[in-house]
Amino acid sequence: MTTLRLLLDPLLDARPSGTRRTAVSLAREVVRRAPHGTSVEGVLPKVGVDEEEAVSAEIPGLAEVSLARRKRESLTKNWPRGHSLSAAGGGFLHSFSLWAPMKDISLSYGIDQTVVTLEDLAFLTHPELVTPDEVKAKELLLKRAYRFASAIVTPTNAVADELLEHYNFGDRLRVIGGASSRTIRLPDDYDEAEQMAESLGLPDLYVVTLADLEPRHGLEHALRAIARPELEGLKLVVVGHREIPGHSFDELLARTGCPAERVVHLGVIPDPQLAVALQRAAALLVPSLAAGFGHPIVEAFKFGTPVIHSDAPALVEVGMDATLVVERGDLSSFHERLCWAIARVLSDETVERRLRIAGRDRQGVYHWGYSAEQLWTLHADI
Repeated sequence: MTTLRLLLDPLLDARPSGTRRTAVSLAREVVRRAPHGTSVEGVLPKVGVDEEEAVSAEIPGLAEVSLARRKRESLTKNWPRGHSLSAAGGGFLHSFSLWAPMKDISLSYGIDQTVVTLEDLAFLTHPELVTPDEVKAKELLLKRAYRFASAIVTPTNAVADELLEHYNFGDRLRVIGGASSRTIRLPDDYDEAEQMAESLGLPDLYVVTLADLEPRHGLEHALRAIARPELEGLKLVVVGHREIPGHSFDELLARTGCPAERVVHLGVIPDPQLAVALQRAAALLVPSLAAGFGHPIVEAFKFGTPVIHSDAPALVEVGMDATLVVERGDLSSFHERLCWAIARVLSDETVERRLRIAGRDRQGVYHWGYSAEQLWTLHADI
């Protein structure tokens, strides 16, 4: 029997990041669509029983969950240097990020293969938006992937094209896109949704953003846009952490000069509440300066919520003609262009209706089942 082993360390991250959502959703479908004569196992760093059981419960159907001998922090530190998973290594391994053990398997004659995922190339294309430690580590990991990985996956053709400008992976490069999370859905009961909206304190008129505090996500520009007088009466609802290492929302708010009363910060909220916030918004704002896929766009499509986003190539690819695209250009005036786009959606019923209809149509393009079948095909082809 052939066994595919999934490196599930992203599930240990409490933050509802795109990487974590991809790992959960895709892993579930990979297990569900496993071909006859195959099985799927999970691989984790050294963790406690509770964490192991939580991961097993989140990905039902795993034949087994293997634990490495080292904790996640130790592996993360040593993988750029070529450290392996020791007892939990070998076989057919698939990682949902670049953080994976990569070594020379040229003499294994098909017994071993390692496939990694490159979520985005911000550390190469926009290093000023990424911490120096992340730039250094990911550059080392990408070099190892070029030397040793059996294949590398990107979520969009845009990221694949950027990658080819730096490394010619040839036929080892594949594109496997994402989709919306099944857990981000509205409550079946309308009254329950109403209660959620009231408990969240959602304004009558607002745009929502899932941009977090990392500079690459452009939250600063969203705050500057919402503060402009042209958008008076409109509020910005922010979903995400209020603080992350090195960044504070309150400090960012003060730096941009955006009045606190123009913003509602919800923090990290459960997926049903996120669905309510997305569905009731006048628009979703994605002001990213660099991106690899853009999961919030696909989530908004599900509810017919108009989407406004930057011209980051990956976002343009995901949105196609179903979104309103804003040129980043000179970043000193980026917020002005964001403001104009928001005002257009709010004031032009034709534009708003087109975006709602086009978004719902576009949402059907993305499906985790199709992504899982692509993943199985990739491993079979190697």
